[in-house]
Amino acid sequence: MTSRRGLVFIFTVFLIIFSFMFSASEEAKAKSITVGLSLDYTGPGGAYGTGVSNGLVDHLMWINNQGGIEYKDPQTGKTERVEIKMVWEDNATNPAKSVSIYKRLKAAGAKVIYIHNSGPGEALSPSLSRDRILGVCYGYASPAGYRPEPLYYMSKYPTIVEDFATMAKWFTSKWKESRPPRIAGMVMDTPSWRVIGEPEGAKAEVEKLGAEWAGIEFMPMMPTDLSVQISRIIEKRADVIGFYGISNHTRVMAKDMLKLGVDPKKIQVIVNGSGWDESLLTSVPEEVGFIGEIPTALPWEDVPGVRLAKKVALWRGRKIEVVRSDYLHGFVLGYIFKAGLKTALEKVGIDKVAPTDIRNVFFNLKDVDVGGVSPNVTVREPDYPVLAPDTRYSKIEGGRFKIIPPIWIEYAKVKFGRR
Repeated sequence: MTSRRGLVFIFTVFLIIFSFMFSASEEAKAKSITVGLSLDYTGPGGAYGTGVSNGLVDHLMWINNQGGIEYKDPQTGKTERVEIKMVWEDNATNPAKSVSIYKRLKAAGAKVIYIHNSGPGEALSPSLSRDRILGVCYGYASPAGYRPEPLYYMSKYPTIVEDFATMAKWFTSKWKESRPPRIAGMVMDTPSWRVIGEPEGAKAEVEKLGAEWAGIEFMPMMPTDLSVQISRIIEKRADVIGFYGISNHTRVMAKDMLKLGVDPKKIQVIVNGSGWDESLLTSVPEEVGFIGEIPTALPWEDVPGVRLAKKVALWRGRKIEVVRSDYLHGFVLGYIFKAGLKTALEKVGIDKVAPTDIRNVFFNLKDVDVGGVSPNVTVREPDYPVLAPDTRYSKIEGGRFKIIPPIWIEYAKVKFGRR
């Protein structure tokens, strides 16, 4: 009898312990928030996308390693921590593939989705609006992406037309000759970038500056030779080419300009951010005189965000050399995701937070400290949510990039291309 009571007692204690462990386990599971990641490792833009994708993923993993996102629960007033549950796939720069990935990320319970590249982001915007899930796109803001209502799409950078207008204004401000400068464009041929070639696009912005439009040439996504495009622009007597592609385009451009004997003193090439990274320092001769856009800190700038990025990269088992400008592009997004999710959690708590809450917070982010990797992030226009309001330009000098003053330049605001 005593033995039976003892067994009952032990069984009861076991049930209590098991129930406690089960409830604790369920509570731990509840204290996570799912972030979907549509990354790019293998597509035409994969060489650049790999750095950006790794920078973001590494930062989010580091946040979890440090205990997750710390926030003050609005119901209890207690300080709580939430882990970021990451669900990711490789969209390979493919809009069609990104749509199928989106369905799986949605099924996994993602409350916010990161989308690498403007083409995949543009393709997903209608689905984001339909399902009320925020999509944060890395790339130029897509005009088509901003059209669906209600808007659940936002972008890291403004439209390609706004970026081009910023470049044209910067170049024109430094123009010394008495005649107006002639400005041309060479652009990777992707649907979300085609808007730049419309009459109301780059051409109209150049003419507003009092400069002359020298035309535009489109490049294949995987270029091997750009001699034809270069020759056409030279025939139109361009003084500057606004060059939009990825780093492979930049390498081919430099090679073909040297092959054609183009005098770099007679025609300036200004490369966009995704076409300008540290891999060019050993593949593009300094004498070609290219200038490139860099909207983040450089790897050798001693700011808190760069120091942390190097620490995180080493923690992830990577070589310190991976911390280039592309990696920092992704790393800065980690700060933004952490700040946005923290604010949403402090408004409604982990049990009630919904994608709409996250969307409303991200559309109204203010003064987010990103460790000096860029100026603090503020979404200046909630109706047109863009995360990076400033950029800057650099040249290759002494084996590294050197910033050309002014240090930070506000992106131009252009109505054309917005919804």
